[in-house]
Amino acid sequence: GGGNPPREGYYLSGNIAEIVAYKGLDLTSTNRQRIEGYLAWKWGIANLLPATHPNRYMSPSVVAITGCCLWLDSSDAATISITSSRVSQWRDKSSSAFAFNQTTSTRRPVNNTNTQNGLKTITFTAESLHHLIGPANFSIGTSSYSLFVVCNVTLNSGDTCGIFNKSKLAAQEGRILMLQASGYFTIQYTHPGDVFLQSYENVYTLGNYRILELIVNRTEGKDYAYQNGFLMSSLTIADATNYGNNTNVMLIGAYNNGAGTGPELGYYLSGNVAEILAYKGSDMTTTNRQRIEGYLAWKWGIQTYLPNEHPNRNNPPN
Repeated sequence: GGGNPPREGYYLSGNIAEIVAYKGLDLTSTNRQRIEGYLAWKWGIANLLPATHPNRYMSPSVVAITGCCLWLDSSDAATISITSSRVSQWRDKSSSAFAFNQTTSTRRPVNNTNTQNGLKTITFTAESLHHLIGPANFSIGTSSYSLFVVCNVTLNSGDTCGIFNKSKLAAQEGRILMLQASGYFTIQYTHPGDVFLQSYENVYTLGNYRILELIVNRTEGKDYAYQNGFLMSSLTIADATNYGNNTNVMLIGAYNNGAGTGPELGYYLSGNVAEILAYKGSDMTTTNRQRIEGYLAWKWGIQTYLPNEHPNRNNPPN
């Protein structure tokens, strides 16, 4: 009694990381979950949050970024259908609710044959023609667009493979390209006159995971390609085109042939895809781009690949 000195038998053996207290207004469920998400992501225990928690798979600051139009997360088993031990469907967690399918059993990739940072990834093998096919009804309109893909490639850098593409194998406006070819990574959005970002040399160790990024800023009139937060290529553009729907489907692990009738031979991926995020509408600010990079890097255990000056190299985004 009396509170002094401490009571015998009640001393802690353990570690304290952070203590947060609030008073005044009632703490709403939304704000409680934001605080839980902040603490869980900061201290690396987001996997302990309930499966239905809004911040189990994404930090609060990233959830708040508007305009998400595609979100594929290989660590979320609820979004993946497995048929005979292979991935038959991968579902989009954004409001677009796209579905990426493979109806041919021998061409289905495999979930959890390779893990990264303790999380499941989806493994594609070029020899088996593995790929997933999404819908064609995805358009940019006149807005800005940003694409982030966490993946690795296990083919030699001189070999060609598609990672994420919405295009035919031909010059055309509005095509989205993300592929490896002839020792380079090609990350492009094609503007009128066949204008697009220059490819950049692939100098990463074979099989290392990375974040590949395409940023199309229509207000600024610039395209950017980033890798793990490093600027690899940029381009000044003047483009007011309204890019509507076309017949080209979205492909993961492949690239459509010139006729648009199916994947091109020699462009299948050998590697793993962990997560794909895309945004359209508002321009992607530097702050939001770095938040997304930080979220993806910490989730997939590649934060040491971020630039030394990156705000999330040493701590995940809150």
